[in-house]
Order: sequence, then structure tokens, then C-alpha cells
Amino acid sequence: MSRSSEVHAEAHEAVVVRLGDGPDADLLRRAGERLVAAAHPGVVEVLSSSGTDDAWELRLVHAGRPIDLVGSLSVEQVAGAAAAVAATLADLHAAGIVHGNIDASHVLIGPHGRPVLCGLGADGAGATPADDVAAVGALMVALLGSTTEPEGMPARRLRRRKVRTGWARRSLLLVADQACSDPPTRRPTARRLAAAIAASQSLGSCWTAF
Repeated sequence: MSRSSEVHAEAHEAVVVRLGDGPDADLLRRAGERLVAAAHPGVVEVLSSSGTDDAWELRLVHAGRPIDLVGSLSVEQVAGAAAAVAATLADLHAAGIVHGNIDASHVLIGPHGRPVLCGLGADGAGATPADDVAAVGALMVALLGSTTEPEGMPARRLRRRKVRTGWARRSLLLVADQACSDPPTRRPTARRLAAAIAASQSLGSCWTAF
């Protein structure tokens, strides 16, 4: 059995081609079915999913780079990405779909700047919507850990910015802590998490393009 993934340039877009044979063929087929069922602007787009019991090919639109590889993020960008991911998850949960594998490698940022989810896999690995919410909380904490202040700003303006950024960061960490609460019944829904992130930044919509 084997599985491979390559990026091809086709027409006017980049395409991710994933191949699997043997037992991996069935896993890839089921992953394609899950992605088709999860069709959403915030989920990687399936171009085709076809094959046999012995070999399967899944072709996806190339949606960008993992969020932890795009460089240092501001608090506003972390909040915006997390709110967008939570809103996408809320729609998936409403459709009965749990991602089950949210981490930085499965949140992609493309040229348009909006986060796109990948990595749904063949199933949700027994995960629940509350697990997805906790994973978003953990992702926020991980991304905030790399946030840095811009250099070269006048001292007075820098102090004011540090106060604003420090407040925004603490507010976002508080929301992340709530998302990771135990027991899972204490966690907000994905929809409420998206709203809480926006409220923590005092914005009606806190998505900020990269």
C-alpha cells in the first residue's frame, strides 16, 4: 500500500493530486466523500475523486500554505483566522460533520487571505463538535505564542500599541481558555466561539486578511 501527494500546475490553477492504492485507496475515497459532503467556501475544494477498489485519485484545489508557515501574525490576524475557522466549523457541525483533526497544518492561507480547512480525512476519528472547538482554542494559543511587535515605531506610539495589543491578546487567550474548558460540556459551540472571538476584539467581524 502507498499514498502520495503532489502539486501540479493545470490550466490557470495549482492542483493537489493525492494518490492511494491498496487499503489507502479506500481511505482516500472516503476522505473525498467527506470533503464533498463538507463543500463550503471555508473548506478545500474537490475537483474530482475517482478510482477503483485498488487505486484512488483525489484532486483538490491548492488552497495555500499552512497558517503556521505564513510568518509572524498580529493578534488581529490570529483572531480573524480563528473566527473564520470557527464559523466554518459551525456550518459543518450544523450539517452533521465534525472535522476531528484541526491543527495549524490543516488551516491553509491562500492569496485571498481567508482560512481554508483541509485534512478532514476518512472520518472524524470519533471526535465531537466540542473537540473541534477545543482544537481551535489550542490553535489560537499556539499562534499567539509567535506574535511579535513591529520594530522601528516611535517609543510613545509603541507604548500605546503595546497596551492595545496586550489587552487584545489577553482577551483572545481568555476566549481560547474557555474553548478548551473541561468537561467538554462547558465549551461554547463553534458558532458562539466565533462570536466570542469577534467580541473579544471589539469588532463586529474580526477577520483580517493576510
